[in-house]
Amino acid sequence: MIGDATFDQVKDQLKDYLLNQKRQDAVDAHIASIGERYEIDINKTWAAKQYSAAMDNPIDKARKSGKPTMVDLGADGCRPCEMMTPILESLKNEYAGKVNVLFVHVRKEQILAARYGVQSIPVQVFFDKDGKECFRHVGFFPKDQITAKLAEMGVK
Repeated sequence: MIGDATFDQVKDQLKDYLLNQKRQDAVDAHIASIGERYEIDINKTWAAKQYSAAMDNPIDKARKSGKPTMVDLGADGCRPCEMMTPILESLKNEYAGKVNVLFVHVRKEQILAARYGVQSIPVQVFFDKDGKECFRHVGFFPKDQITAKLAEMGVK
């Protein structure tokens, strides 16, 4: 039994999940091995710009601030991301001075999206006051659940 469901009730979903996981593992292995099979030339100017963006960015600055941080990684044209916008604005006002609330546009900040392992959007990542990731959520995240998570983190 899985929860209240029998194996027969969940076996098709479980099979789909495992097949998707195997596919993703194969894609990840293929991507990881490209550098072993091909010579890769990197433009030094581009690499320097990307390094700068990776090291001097709003997420790291917020994480080093000594305050808890919530980062929403999303993009324009994504309905759940757009539904998060008024929630983020409200949270910024309610928790001003207590919590850093950031939005990162993943199409404009691709290096940050990759660094934080974003595979689908929106993603909300919570960091404690020491800058350590303590929770991650994928998809639309209602305001009441966000405030409950912040309360769990000791934010009042």
